[in-house]
Amino acid sequence: MSLIQDEVTTPDPQTPRKAAAEAGVEVALECIEEAQQLIGRAAQALCSVSGLGREWRRLGALYDQAKRTWHAVRGRSDSLSLQGRLLLDHEPDPHQAQWTPLRRGR
Repeated sequence: MSLIQDEVTTPDPQTPRKAAAEAGVEVALECIEEAQQLIGRAAQALCSVSGLGREWRRLGALYDQAKRTWHAVRGRSDSLSLQGRLLLDHEPDPHQAQWTPLRRGR
């Protein structure tokens, strides 16, 4: 048997940890995005209410923070993935093994 065949037939022990980490990141990103959308809706609801200008501005800042967080998580996870270091720090438990992105199209 050649070395190439051995590599193909030998399963990578990190594959379940990698797959669960990738799925976890996607679920987290989708949750952050959904939270950002809800914050945006809340801000829209308050934008024309007299006396709630301070709260409206706080929601705007929270919206921006959610957006920055989404980009930070995406950037860091992409970097770790390129380095081959995007892994769970343990074997996935049954809950983590079943993580799937909320939107199937991604």
